[in-house]
This record gives sequence, C-alpha cells and structure tokens, in this order.
Amino acid sequence: MSRPAWLSQAGYRYIDIEIRQLDLEMLALEDFVPQHVSATPMAGGFNVASHTTQQEMIREVSNRRTRYATESGLRIPFKMVLTMAVKGRER
Repeated sequence: MSRPAWLSQAGYRYIDIEIRQLDLEMLALEDFVPQHVSATPMAGGFNVASHTTQQEMIREVSNRRTRYATESGLRIPFKMVLTMAVKGRER
C-alpha cells in the first residue's frame, strides 16, 4: 500500500509528500569526529582512550566517509520526507 493510500485510510486528506535534501558543509573529518564524539555518550570512552586509539578511530571513520570529502571539509547530505495532510472530515 502506498503512503498516500495508508494516510487516506487513516482519515487524512489533502496529502502532500515531498522529499528534500539539505547538503551540510562541515569541518574536515579529522576535526569533526572528535567534536561530534565529545557530544555523544561515547565521549567518556573516547576521552580516556590513548591518543593513538583516538587517532585510529578518527582515521577509521574518515576512511569510511571519503565520498563526502570536499576541498574545505565535508558535504553531508541529509534527506528528509515531509508529509503534510489534514485529519478529519470534510465540511
């Protein structure tokens, strides 16, 4: 069942679905990864790890994200599905 059919059966009408992408410019991975990790539950383990272990982690993440690399850092695509509809009976 398509999304609009499912939404219609749930009582929604005037259904509009859009896919949008926002390309975010970010720091180079070597700079971004430590800052990002420090804002997550992984921060405790990352902060007590040796410098060598931290660098290995940064290198591993960087190697997996090379397709997003630009000359100035990263360009990460964030896709979202926006669904707008009205619930209820027509008057």
